Amino acid sequence: MITRFSVQGYKALKDVTLSLTPLHLLIGPNDSGKTSLLEAMAAICRSGNIRLAEDTFPGTWEGIEFITDGVSDPNVTLVLEGKTPKPFRYRLDMRFPSAGRDAQLTNEEFEIEGRSYALKHANNEHSRLITLHQLIAGNNHKAISKLEGEITPEDLSELHDAIFPVHLYRWNARLLATPCALEVETPFRINASGFGLARVLDDILGYDRERFSGLERRFSDFFPSVASIRLKSTSAHTATGSPDELVPELRTATGKGIYVRFHGHDTDIPARQLSEGMILVLGYLAVLYSPQPPRLLLIEEPENGIHPSRLKEIIGMLRELIQEHPETQVVLTTHSPYLVDQFSPEEVTLCHKGPDGHIRTRRLSESSVVQQQQNIFSLGEIWPAEEEAIVQEMEGLIVETGQPS
Repeated sequence: MITRFSVQGYKALKDVTLSLTPLHLLIGPNDSGKTSLLEAMAAICRSGNIRLAEDTFPGTWEGIEFITDGVSDPNVTLVLEGKTPKPFRYRLDMRFPSAGRDAQLTNEEFEIEGRSYALKHANNEHSRLITLHQLIAGNNHKAISKLEGEITPEDLSELHDAIFPVHLYRWNARLLATPCALEVETPFRINASGFGLARVLDDILGYDRERFSGLERRFSDFFPSVASIRLKSTSAHTATGSPDELVPELRTATGKGIYVRFHGHDTDIPARQLSEGMILVLGYLAVLYSPQPPRLLLIEEPENGIHPSRLKEIIGMLRELIQEHPETQVVLTTHSPYLVDQFSPEEVTLCHKGPDGHIRTRRLSESSVVQQQQNIFSLGEIWPAEEEAIVQEMEGLIVETGQPS
C-alpha cells in the first residue's frame, strides 16, 4: 500500500505531500489540484510499464506545459512511499524540453527494506525508459549496468507488485454503455473514459460464471425491477490509442453489448436506454467482481450521475473491494458532502490553492476546527460550513487550538 505520495513541479503542485489510507478522499473547490494529484499518482505508477513521456502523461500536451508556473527549472519529481509489506520508496525525476511531446529521465531511485538502488544518469535513448520497465521487459544487461547497487529479482518483483497496475477513471455513462469489441490485450480493464464495460463483463462471465451471477444478483439488489444482465453479439466499436485517454477515438467493429431484462417483460433493453445511475452502478460492480483489480484505483467524482442515497452503497462496494483484495488501494475526488459523510477525518484530505497560486493540503483529522466539531456534526456538514476556517488554519491565519477537553 502507498502511504505517502510527494510531487514537485507538476502544474500547480509546486511541493505537495499526501499521506494516504487504503481508501482516501480528496476534497476542495475547483482548481484546487485534486485532478492534478490523481494524474501525478497515475504517472509514476504507469511509468514502469510504458515509455516515460508520450504514454505516462496522457492527453494533448507539449513541452513544459506540465511545469509549475514561475519555476525556471523544467523538472518534475514524483515519490511513492509504502509497504509491500516491506517498506519501499520509489522516486523519479524527469525533465521536459521547451517544445515537443517528450521527457527525459534524469534520476531514478528505489529502496526496499533499507536496500537502495540508484540510476546512473545516461543521456541516451534509454533515458526515456524507466529502469524498472527495462528490467521487466528483459533488457537486464542495459538497465543493471546503470544501477548503483545490486538488485535482486525478489526486490524487483516486490516493488513492481506494490505499484502496478493503476487505473484512473473519469467515467462517461454513455461510453460505459457503448458496445465494444472483445480485445484480449486488456482483460478486466475498463478504459479511463468508461469505454470497455461490455468487454469486462464478458471477461468475468468467461472467467467464472458464478462470479458473474453474483454481480447480477447484486445489481438486482440495487434495482429490484431487473431480472437479468445479458451480453449479446452486436455491431460495436474498438478504441484506438491508450486506454487512459478520456476522449477515445472509436472505430466500428464487431463485439458485444450490454442488455438488461426486466421482470414481467420479454424484451432485452440495451444499456444505452438505461439511466446513467444504473450503468454507473454496473461499472462499479464490474470493478468489485473483477478477479484482477488494479493495485491502485483512482476515481474522479464518483457522485456524478449517482443519486445521493446510492453513494453510501458505492463507497460500501469500494470498501468491500479493499477487504477482499487488501493489496488494492482506492483514491477518489469529490464535491459531494454526501460522499464525505461516508469517510472518517483521517481518510479525507482538503486541497486548497493559496494566494501564491500553489496547492496546499491538509488531512481533516489534523484540523482543530474539525476536531472541535466532529462529535456534534457529520463530516459532510462540517466541510462546507467550515472550509474557510480550515483553509485559514492551513495558511496560518488562525491559531490551531486542538481538540477541547
